[in-house]
Amino acid sequence: MGIQWHPTAAEIVFAVLLMVLPWAFSDMPIAYKCLLWLVAWLLGLHMVFTLWPFFIRLPLVVKMCVAIGLTSFLVALTYMPVIETWMQEGAAKLTGKLVARTSLLAIPKENYAIQIGSVGATFTFFITNHEPWQISGDSLRFDTTATGEMLFSTVMRDRAGDIIVEITNNRWRVSNQQNVSWDKNYRDDCLEVLDGRKRVILQLKLFTNGVQLQGEWHSDDGELALVMAQRGRHGPESEIVPHPLKGQRVFSIAPIFKYPSSEHWRQLEED
Repeated sequence: MGIQWHPTAAEIVFAVLLMVLPWAFSDMPIAYKCLLWLVAWLLGLHMVFTLWPFFIRLPLVVKMCVAIGLTSFLVALTYMPVIETWMQEGAAKLTGKLVARTSLLAIPKENYAIQIGSVGATFTFFITNHEPWQISGDSLRFDTTATGEMLFSTVMRDRAGDIIVEITNNRWRVSNQQNVSWDKNYRDDCLEVLDGRKRVILQLKLFTNGVQLQGEWHSDDGELALVMAQRGRHGPESEIVPHPLKGQRVFSIAPIFKYPSSEHWRQLEED
């Protein structure tokens, strides 16, 4: 004899509550909302098959086919809105952590490397050397943990001295003021930040044995220093010098991500 389950009024209310709860908390992450909706949906299906006489008489196989069909239709109907919400949530985050996924090639095991962009010069340092680069008053610090994990830290400011982005041991925080940071985009191992004028001021990709870097740093008096690479007539060229025009820049760093990030979160230009 099969086990018969007859839901009580409390159980029905509980299922309805699970369905309504995500709408009551707008700040709840979409992943948690989907989990609650899934549980409510499964409870709802079970109640329909238990309470509705037409479905009660159906064979178990038919019930399973109906449940799978209705669930597939629901997933197809809600897939795009859920994905769009998930992308908007990810793009709106102002904090995160960079995690290296790959390694720079041809770097000796006892060294780490700083590569200027994807086409610029590469500088190698011994792992035991932890002296930071000093650029316009803020330091670029490269370090390694006891397990060999690469650590990167820096602070980047605009011409007024406001912090645009701050990175401490691979954990980043971007300003929530759009006139300071218009947008940013990121993946697990890379971060790109735009300033209030929609110009790229930082490109960073973290490797297990180094970093790939481009950016601009402002000192307290507005002096500008560039760290960037560009393709010249005779091949890749790198610039790591104070910019001759105080508070202005002639060259620009080409973005590697698509924008706005709310519509193109994690999407590279080459995708």
